[in-house]
Amino acid sequence: MSDPARLALAAHLHVLMRRHLGRVTDVEWLACNRDYAGEIARLALASPHPELQDRARRLLAAFSPASAAAPASAPVPGPVAAAAVPQDY
Repeated sequence: MSDPARLALAAHLHVLMRRHLGRVTDVEWLACNRDYAGEIARLALASPHPELQDRARRLLAAFSPASAAAPASAPVPGPVAAAAVPQDY
């Protein structure tokens, strides 16, 4: 997941945490630190608010290795064939 998308998730979670639980979070730190995000998500998942729980799950998923993988449609560059390089170079 891209950094701006993770920051947007963190900001939305921050607003929900403040509204429902009265907790204030550091949005930038929440978007970039896996440990901090995990602790905030743990608090959110323990709450009775489904929207808050959903955003916490999404933020945790944003930190998973699968979300950092390149999309399947993106070409993977391969090695350059030796025949493709001119010999008199």
